[in-house]
Amino acid sequence: TTMSMAPQEYALTMGFDGNVFDTSNNHLNGVWNGNPSYAAGYTSESLNLSANKDSYVLVNKNTILGGMSELTLSVWAKKNTPAVGGTLINKHAQYSMTIGDKSVKCYLTNNVGTSVRVENFSVNSINNTNWHNYKMAYDGSKVYVFVDDIEIGSKDLTGMVANTNYNLFIGKYPWGTAFDGQIDELKILSTSDSGTVTVPAPIDPSNLQAVALSSNQINLTWQDNSDNETGFKLEISQNSNFSDITVVTIDPNTTVYIHSGLQAGTQYFYRIYAYNTIGNSLYSNTANAATMTSAPNDPSNLLAVAVSSNQINVTWQDNSDNEHGFKLERSTDASFTNPVLITLDENIMSYTDSALIPATLYFYRIYAYNASGNSEYSNEANALTESESNGGGQIIVDHTSIDMFNNIPEYYIDQVKKMLFNIPGESHGRAYIYGLEQLQIINPKYAVKASWSGAPEAYTTNHLRVLKSVRTPYWSNSSGEQHIWTSQTAINWINTHFSYCKNTLNNNIDVFGWGWCWDMTGTNLPGGVIDPVYKVRWAGRSFIGSTDNGRWGLDEEDTALTGNSINMNMYLNAMQNYINSNPDTAIVFTTGPADTTGENGYQNWLKHEYIRNYAKADSKRILFDYADILAHNPSEMISNTSWTDGDGIKHTYPIIYSGYRVEYNGGFGSGHISQEACVRLGKATWYMLARIAGWNGSGNKIQ
Repeated sequence: TTMSMAPQEYALTMGFDGNVFDTSNNHLNGVWNGNPSYAAGYTSESLNLSANKDSYVLVNKNTILGGMSELTLSVWAKKNTPAVGGTLINKHAQYSMTIGDKSVKCYLTNNVGTSVRVENFSVNSINNTNWHNYKMAYDGSKVYVFVDDIEIGSKDLTGMVANTNYNLFIGKYPWGTAFDGQIDELKILSTSDSGTVTVPAPIDPSNLQAVALSSNQINLTWQDNSDNETGFKLEISQNSNFSDITVVTIDPNTTVYIHSGLQAGTQYFYRIYAYNTIGNSLYSNTANAATMTSAPNDPSNLLAVAVSSNQINVTWQDNSDNEHGFKLERSTDASFTNPVLITLDENIMSYTDSALIPATLYFYRIYAYNASGNSEYSNEANALTESESNGGGQIIVDHTSIDMFNNIPEYYIDQVKKMLFNIPGESHGRAYIYGLEQLQIINPKYAVKASWSGAPEAYTTNHLRVLKSVRTPYWSNSSGEQHIWTSQTAINWINTHFSYCKNTLNNNIDVFGWGWCWDMTGTNLPGGVIDPVYKVRWAGRSFIGSTDNGRWGLDEEDTALTGNSINMNMYLNAMQNYINSNPDTAIVFTTGPADTTGENGYQNWLKHEYIRNYAKADSKRILFDYADILAHNPSEMISNTSWTDGDGIKHTYPIIYSGYRVEYNGGFGSGHISQEACVRLGKATWYMLARIAGWNGSGNKIQ
């Protein structure tokens, strides 16, 4: 498309080099809504925007930005993720520019209220995180839209640009979220600046692949790298030098072709190019495949292993490269009288057979097949499922779990790597994650990746995912008792957090626990009235919102002693609420630091005992005993101290091993314990997660 270009007259131009100033003569400076953020840009610096933070730049309404006879909007943008974009420029009903995964949508309204939309939903070149230039140009008769100086669409329009006086939004649709990426070099001109744009020949297709499905069919796939082809030309030959070819014309935007009616046992060679009115692309790579000539070879080495009362894992050796798939037969009698037939894809060499009957012997055999026929059967294999009585009892994680960590089977290590573990808390809570990270360094098979802030990482089977933050109601990576359990508001936040991750992010939290800090012992030292039962004064801090209600005890009766309605029952009830409300998440009761001596240390131990007794009262509850794990030295000998009350009675209770008091900082602040102590927590966490995944502590899966 060729258009004349008048001298450029800038209505607004912004380079975003650490500011939002207009460098044109009009001085229409912008203002940030939200926290200003800049990053490396297309030239120098750029706006750094995020849909999560919802920050954007606003230019106040001004008639200079409308009412012209010609208009050009030009901006450079870079998405954070290929599939997510947003609005780059919006001036209400006057004009707007929005991008998506492969979409570019622009609209413009004239002075009599006529609007046109220029939209293209298949701009493949922007489905990435690279910088691209987006431009809308109006010359008084037509609206053109360009990406990287290539025209992607146009529509007729006449008249002046509408002069309705609205604010200009940069990186934001007024009633939506912010653009998720970076914006640079914004220019609004009162002339039509499209220059001379030449539509090029299409880009070469790539990654051509040929797969034989039968004795008379080969399926072809390739990567379409252009958005301007008229179509494709597929060349087919039985010679690698393509001396004798058949040419097939294929429609644009196509990436699949089924080549059928072929000769059996024959090799075919393929190459493809794209074309349009300007010319042809270069050829793709060459691909070849041979149609099948015979039935596949027999699979061998069939093996069946029972891993639980309702699951058997089956493996075999694939000895063919031309099978279409496998047929696995399962029977409860050795003669396979009425077998269950399970169809599996090609190149598969394992199958997880679940939903079986406990204490039952199952027999298996398998054969491969393709369009030419079936292989012979493999050898036969059998396995006996375990009885339902195989179980590991209640999950109590304490210092004895450290040695048990070494017994976790590989199967359950892999199961843990599918999990999302959410462990919010304050400074002491960091030690859980530091321990998991250090354990990965010691042995990479215990792979982990931590998200210290924001939303959790998407589902993966490559490593355990750990999330430090919670959404209360905004993502926070430092979560005290006021965010978790001291009020109904906090409880509502956490239940909404579970629901948001599961239903909105499609990322269910598998395990949740809270990392205590000095909540049981500081900031308020022992005071108030002596408890008549325990002969101790209570201590601790207990925030609701930003107010510290002071020291606190075990139950409602302690309110009279402390003057504080908050007590340990509120923590226990909150955790039980999460159990009842979120059946797809394992909720973990935790104890906290045990690094205080004297009366304060003793009342701290009483609170830990209260948690332990509650958790152990129901075999379905899970307890992670942080205090016990760190009260034992590397040889698993316990460290004790004592305090004598006002009646002269000496109370002995456990305290953190002195060697664990050296503080380790793993990069996000101290966890208030040593690196060695962090590793103990990491091992105990892997033990707990393996148990939750089904391990009973001795190599079998819990039902």
